[in-house]
Formats: sequence, structure tokens, C-alpha cells
Amino acid sequence: MQNRRFLTKAPLPRSRNFKVVVAYDDTATSSPALKTCDYVIQQLGGDIQVRRKIVDFNQTTPQRRAAAARDAAKADMVIVATREEEELPASMQEWIDEWSANRATDEGALVAILNRGERNGSGGRVRDQLASVARQAHMDFFSSEVSPI
Repeated sequence: MQNRRFLTKAPLPRSRNFKVVVAYDDTATSSPALKTCDYVIQQLGGDIQVRRKIVDFNQTTPQRRAAAARDAAKADMVIVATREEEELPASMQEWIDEWSANRATDEGALVAILNRGERNGSGGRVRDQLASVARQAHMDFFSSEVSPI
């Protein structure tokens, strides 16, 4: 008599996908942003398959930014690296507005990597803007400042 449990082939468990979008517009923050992404991937372990998209605002076309906005709207984590100034660069602000308005989930994290640079009394305005985006998109918010290289 054979045990049927061992004869049937159960479907293999599907690994969970974790989607990360890394966007930067400043060469001084690209390295910390990518290192942050690598660290997150390492912490997730091998059971979770990570899909990473990278957007360099210095070299990306409007079409690629639109595609990256669609990806960010569905991402588990969005890492934004930029200079801590009075406001976000216009192209980055438009990109953030597009994906945050179209978030497909109420879970996720927005991570800000901010290059302090030569702040002239900006007092964390970009950080505050990104924290507000995270709240409106129902995302957790984390931020870190880096010194210019």
C-alpha cells in the first residue's frame, strides 16, 4: 500500500518578491543609496527575491522616469537620495507626486538619503516634504543624512 501524500506533487512554495526603487539626483548620495539598498537585500535573506530598479535623475529620460513611477507605485520600498536644500528638484518632485498619488498598496517604506551639503538655514525642508509624502501614501518613513564627499 502506497501513501498518496508522497505520490502527489505539491506545488513548490513561491518565493515572495520584494520590490525596491532607488532614485537619486546627486552623485554624492548615489553611493549611500545603493549601499542602503544592498544592506536591505542582505537583511531580507535568500528566501525573498528582490527586484531592484535604479533611477538616476541626471541621466534618465522622461519615459524611463514614467516607468520608474509605475514601479515605485507598486514598490515595497522607495529610496530617494538627493541634496538637502530648500526644495526637491522639479523633476524629482514631479516623479514623487506621480507615484505617490498612484500607490497600489498601503504598506511600504520611503527612505530618504539626504546630502547635507552647505545648508543655509533650510532646516530639513526636503526631509519634511518626503515625510509628508510618506504619511499621505501610508508608508513608513526613514531618513539619513550624509556628508558631502
